[in-house]
Amino acid sequence: MNKYLIIIFILLQTACTEEEEKSSSSTSPATQPPAQTTQPPTIQVSQPETISGYQTVTLDASATTDPDGTIASFFWQPQERAIIATNGVTNAQFSFAAPPSLQPQNYAIKLTVTDNSGTTATETITVAVNPIALGQSYSQNYHYDDLDRVVKVDNSAIEQSQSYRYSASGNIEQVTSESTE
Repeated sequence: MNKYLIIIFILLQTACTEEEEKSSSSTSPATQPPAQTTQPPTIQVSQPETISGYQTVTLDASATTDPDGTIASFFWQPQERAIIATNGVTNAQFSFAAPPSLQPQNYAIKLTVTDNSGTTATETITVAVNPIALGQSYSQNYHYDDLDRVVKVDNSAIEQSQSYRYSASGNIEQVTSESTE
């Protein structure tokens, strides 16, 4: 009978030891490596100080940096329909022709920059456009799409060239218009 008591005692002691190991391992925090966080890009945009209607404007974000990686992409989103990109919306530089106006105008353009780890930073750039000078002549080139919308305002693939000026009263005086088709 002593033999059986010793065996039962050993079995009970083993069971208790296993139970203590289970409870101590479930209450102690597991050692896990800290989650890696990436820092977002730091957006830096330069723009001309003085902008007037009909002027080609270039916003330059090539000085944008990423503290823990590299810049993977740029995406410019004009917030007004009056802004038409002349060089695409996925470059470090974004160019457009400033819309003409007889009053000062502000235009918002949102820039989203993504780094090599997929972290993004977004900034809205406000471009202040001065009114056009009355009595001064302006010249502009247009490229139209199939729906007669202006899609390019630069010197490549010119379809129509116009020269005109605004009178002292603010009215457009057409000077010349020629099609290059």
